[in-house]
Amino acid sequence: MEPNPPKASTARSVLDRVKVLVPTGQDLAQIAAATPLVPFSEPARAFVQRLSAAILGDIGFRPYPEMIAFAHWMRRARIQELAAEFDRRRNGAVWQGRGLAFHIAPANVDTIFLYSFMLSLLMGNANVVRLSSKRSAQVEAALALIDRILGERGMEPVRARLALVGYDHDDEITGALSARCDLRVIWGGDETVAAVRRLPLPPNARDLCFPHKWSVSVFDAAAYLGHNGKDELVRRYVNDTYQFGQMACSSPRMMIWRGTAADCAAAGDDFWPLLERASARFDTGLAAIDFVNKRVAEDQIAMARSVSVRQGAGNLVNVVRFSTLESLPLEEHCGAGLFYECTIADLEPLRRFMGRRLQTIVSHGISQAEWKGFLASGGVRGIDRIAAVGKALEFATVWDGHDLMREFIREIAVDP
Repeated sequence: MEPNPPKASTARSVLDRVKVLVPTGQDLAQIAAATPLVPFSEPARAFVQRLSAAILGDIGFRPYPEMIAFAHWMRRARIQELAAEFDRRRNGAVWQGRGLAFHIAPANVDTIFLYSFMLSLLMGNANVVRLSSKRSAQVEAALALIDRILGERGMEPVRARLALVGYDHDDEITGALSARCDLRVIWGGDETVAAVRRLPLPPNARDLCFPHKWSVSVFDAAAYLGHNGKDELVRRYVNDTYQFGQMACSSPRMMIWRGTAADCAAAGDDFWPLLERASARFDTGLAAIDFVNKRVAEDQIAMARSVSVRQGAGNLVNVVRFSTLESLPLEEHCGAGLFYECTIADLEPLRRFMGRRLQTIVSHGISQAEWKGFLASGGVRGIDRIAAVGKALEFATVWDGHDLMREFIREIAVDP
C-alpha cells in the first residue's frame, strides 16, 4: 500500500518557508502545476537570447569571465545550432519536456546553475533552482539581471515557469520540492548527492546526478617542446586551472607527460616556470590559507610516498612529482595551484588509471584519432571527455557522460 501523500496545507506551509530570490513574488505551487512548453519555444529562446545579449553588452559583467563565457555559449547563433541539432536528432519523433525540473546547484562552480536550468528551459521544462547560500558577486549580478528581464513584456510564459530560490540545508523543504518534480538535477559532492537521493521522488520522476570528479592533463612532451606558441598555450592552461581555485571538476590537478624520459624532463623544466609567470594574475584570488594548505599537502604526501617536490620561484605553483600513476591522491586535493606530475612512455598506463572519478583529460599533442583508437580498444572504466587546452571549463550539452538535451526531455511513442 502506497503511503498517503502529504496534505496540501502541510506541503504549502513548507514551501512558504522558501525564499524566492527571482522572480519577485513567485508562487512555487503554481510553477509545479505549469504545463511544459514545447522544446525551443519562442518565449524560452527570447529569454535566453535576451539574457545573453544583456550580459555581453553590460560592462559591469566584464570582470567576470565565467559570466562572459556563459553569455557567449548561450548567444543567438549557438541556440540556433542547438535547435537545428535537436530537430535533426529527433527525426520526426515527439519529444517534450519532462515537466518540473528541480536543480540543486553546487557551491564550488557557482555559474553552473545557469547552464543547467537554461538547457532545461529550452527543452520545455518549468524549473526550480536551489542556489547555494555562498553566492558570489557575479551570481548576485546575474540574479538581478534575470529578475529585470523576466519583468519585461513577452516574458510571462518563462516567468510562470521559473523560480531561483535560497534556503539553508533543510530536508523538509528539499523533500517537498522533490515530491513535486519530474526530474531532480543534483550538482555537488558525494555527500550532497547521497543526502538528496535519500529523499523520495514521485514514482515517475528520476534523478540526474553530477557527483564529485577530478581531471588531469596529458601532454605529449615532444609536441610541447616543439610548439611555437608556448606562452599562449600556458595562458590557456592557466584559465583551465586557476579559475574557481582549481576546484572545478574539470580543472586539471595533474600533468602527465607522454614521451621519452629525456623529453618529459625537458618539457617539465620548461613548462612550470612559464606557468608560474602566467598564473601571477590569479595571485589576488588566493588567500594565505591556500598557500599553507598546499605546503601541508606537499609534506603529507612526501611523508607517505616516494615523491619529489619541484621548487619554484614563488608559491603560486606547487608541483609534486610521482614515479607512477597508481593510486594517486587526486580526490584529496586542496587546489589553488597544486599540481601532481608524472611521466608515461605511451598511453597504455592510462587504461588502469581511468576510474569512474576521472572526468576530463586536457590534451595537447595527441591527435583525436589516437585518442579515439585508444578509447575504442576497450578496458577503460572511466573518463567522460577529452578537451583541448583552454577548453576544460567550456560547457557542453554532453556532460559527465550525460546527454543533457536527451535527459531533459521524454519521448512520446506514436504508432503509425
